[in-house]
Amino acid sequence: MFDLSAKGIREEELRNSMQKITKLLGDSGLSIGIVGITSVTGLVSSEVLRNPQGGEQEIPADEAFEFFDVDGNGYIQRGDLEVFLNLAGIDNIDEIGQQAEEIMDEVDANQDGSISRQEWREKWNSVQALRQFRDKVTDNTMKAEMVAKYGKAGPQHIPLYAFGNKMSFYRLPSYPSLPEDRPEADCVFFGCPFDASSTYRMGARFGPAAVRRASQMTSFNYAPWIDRDFSKMRVYDAGDAAATPFDILTAMNQVYLYAKRLWNSS
Repeated sequence: MFDLSAKGIREEELRNSMQKITKLLGDSGLSIGIVGITSVTGLVSSEVLRNPQGGEQEIPADEAFEFFDVDGNGYIQRGDLEVFLNLAGIDNIDEIGQQAEEIMDEVDANQDGSISRQEWREKWNSVQALRQFRDKVTDNTMKAEMVAKYGKAGPQHIPLYAFGNKMSFYRLPSYPSLPEDRPEADCVFFGCPFDASSTYRMGARFGPAAVRRASQMTSFNYAPWIDRDFSKMRVYDAGDAAATPFDILTAMNQVYLYAKRLWNSS
């Protein structure tokens, strides 16, 4: 009889691998009977024996941290987890929220809403919710998709209208696009020309441009209706958060990261 324990393989891992291979065959219109038991055995073996110590790749905690820390501010927050989970193939927004909350509850030891590098290192090997995504961290295709959708240079392959125009809100100075060039700010405005989620009443994507155009006829200094002077405040227009019109969850994540990077800079 084949001794699983001698190879460092647990019965649960073998069962999970078998289920994964069976599903893969089924999705391709095949079955064990068609492919043959010998071929299936080879597939299961290659899946389980990726790592003789337990069927999982040994991914350093810091390498995984850099991948999950989408905006690169040195902390992982719930929004970062949601971006990763969506990129990992989860499309149900409720499931994404639930999984992100579970991970935060288990890893965020001091419950401050952010996961530090040290908290991450301590939990990386023990939290089951993280272990299931280990193979994603080294997936080059997923890394390329992360850069294309959420890279620091902004999303790629976005229609021109998603970038809006160059007219600034209330003729305010433009906020630099490079984080290292951005000064401290009291307030930063930005638009989001997006209406892919609307039904029958398209056109909201033209809203930021229309608001900026209307604001050219007045100024952002003294506001008589609230008796406040804003002329001494450092206020900027950061342009528009370009978001893909082809996927709503991806667009939400792109706007989230745009706003988060502005917050980190100001």
